[in-house]
Amino acid sequence: MDSTSSLMELSITSQAPPSPWNGTFPPLENLAMDSDFVWLLCALFTSISWVVYVTYYNSRVIGFIITKMLNRFVKKGYVKIGSFSISVLSGKIMFRDVAFMNEDFTVRAQDGWMIFRWWRPYVKKEITEDLSHSDTRLSILLNGFELHIYNRSHLYAHLEQQFGLEPEILPPGSEQYWQDSGMGDGNTEASAESGIDLAQQRRGSKWRDLIPVIKLDISTGRLVFGNRLLPTTLSINFEEARVVYTTKPASSRLDDFTHMIKCKAENFKVILADSLKYTGPSDEPPRYMGEGFVVLQSNFVDLYYYQDEAGLVPQEPEMVELANGDIIQQLTSPCWGLDIKCGKGTDFSYGPWADRQREHLYKFFFPQ
Repeated sequence: MDSTSSLMELSITSQAPPSPWNGTFPPLENLAMDSDFVWLLCALFTSISWVVYVTYYNSRVIGFIITKMLNRFVKKGYVKIGSFSISVLSGKIMFRDVAFMNEDFTVRAQDGWMIFRWWRPYVKKEITEDLSHSDTRLSILLNGFELHIYNRSHLYAHLEQQFGLEPEILPPGSEQYWQDSGMGDGNTEASAESGIDLAQQRRGSKWRDLIPVIKLDISTGRLVFGNRLLPTTLSINFEEARVVYTTKPASSRLDDFTHMIKCKAENFKVILADSLKYTGPSDEPPRYMGEGFVVLQSNFVDLYYYQDEAGLVPQEPEMVELANGDIIQQLTSPCWGLDIKCGKGTDFSYGPWADRQREHLYKFFFPQ
């Protein structure tokens, strides 16, 4: 019995301990710190740092650089781009935390991407062709889109000039948009009198051939109209929106073409909410429903907007002879319109209080 146990103890103690590193590498204290090993550590550290930078920080650094460059050229407003990355092969641009703000409005988006299909051939078409059935070259996706319109400084500055008041809205020397807009300067008649062909005066054909159809998808969007000078702010909210922009021939042969926008929105809601920092007399709404008074609420809304691009009109009006022999003047005014179709679950609430708030908003944004 004792001899057996002693043999077992002897056999256990005689076993050699396992070699470190599985016997394939020498111990760390025996590694030679030569130049090759140092270069290996530097290469590993550089590779890890580069992968971490490209993955997490490269797009942010590029966005910071683009923000600084754009703000040097943008004199009226401020541009912010949180991150920016581009893939030339797929024609895709990805961005995050994008915003533009000036004295009149602010537009921002949490993130999104834009795909420009550069590999599709450029086909030149006539200005009278219908491009609504063309292939989509530009697609845009926006998450957390918000547009806030709070002022019309150029319009109020124009009113100051018309009434001979001192400029207070815009600083003196700033560019006024009405000076180059051709409002009442007779440019249309001068072009018609010079005998220039109307077809040569039509504009906007090149970009229509390059981008005939634009598709825009918005996830969680909001349109806001108002400021602290108004008692209420108009807010238009929606969860999902699919917008398609294209052009088609105009209703009049004197116009260039017709802009056409089709939009399908889900969980559409129009709200009149109290304006922040408003200190004037208050007009309480009949009831509050969440953020404010809900004027319109619908599960699905289909919008169709169209507007003619005005062309050159001859100085002498065109006359048309009817079937009964009467001669009348042909109507050549540009057409525009907005068609709204609401689906199931639509609730519309409008009364004297909502009409008073509409009047405040209309007088501020469209002064007369």
